Amino acid sequence: MKPIEQALQALIAREPTPDEVAKFYKIKETCGFSEHDSVWALLLAFGHFEILYGEIPEKIATQARGLLADHRLALEAAAEAAERAVRGSMIENVTKTTREMADKAIEAGKVIASHGYRRNVVFAIVAAFAVSTVLIGAVAWGAYKIGTRSGAVGVMVDAAWAQSAEGRAAKTFAQLNNIRTMLECPSNYQTHKEGSANYCIPYDEATRRSFGWRIK
Repeated sequence: MKPIEQALQALIAREPTPDEVAKFYKIKETCGFSEHDSVWALLLAFGHFEILYGEIPEKIATQARGLLADHRLALEAAAEAAERAVRGSMIENVTKTTREMADKAIEAGKVIASHGYRRNVVFAIVAAFAVSTVLIGAVAWGAYKIGTRSGAVGVMVDAAWAQSAEGRAAKTFAQLNNIRTMLECPSNYQTHKEGSANYCIPYDEATRRSFGWRIK
């Protein structure tokens, strides 16, 4: 295992994937860093945070999917509506912060370059700010997902879903049919189990009649 791979493994506490290693080598070759360049070591240290924080949204999403499995159909539509609203505001704020940080990085690079420092240092500073931008986005997204789990946006989610096409359709359907009876499945109807799913078949074997539901 090469020194860069050993260093990355120590930082992220696991064996790095080929893609993760290749990404750092690409930056190294593009900027012309040597294997023992101190600036390269600094960039490697910054970069491992991107790997660690990049895994947070997926871990949170996996946990959330397990907790919301029983109510998935109703909550997915509501979450999508709320997510679009929150994401729009989040992207705007992160974009603004990114632009400000990039401008500062460029100005700092110009000052350093004007005093005769190595070109590699300029690239390292710009790359460090780029990594910081990724961290801001990952932490902000993780915070939003945690807030969703705790019910902090529950009221907004319910209201958004009620106003969505799915919400309005569900309301109309409930007004035309007895939803509770449909969910409990009358005893004279047949039932079918497939895996963890239970299905109600609206067919009365005694009268040999099939039943449906009202749509208008």
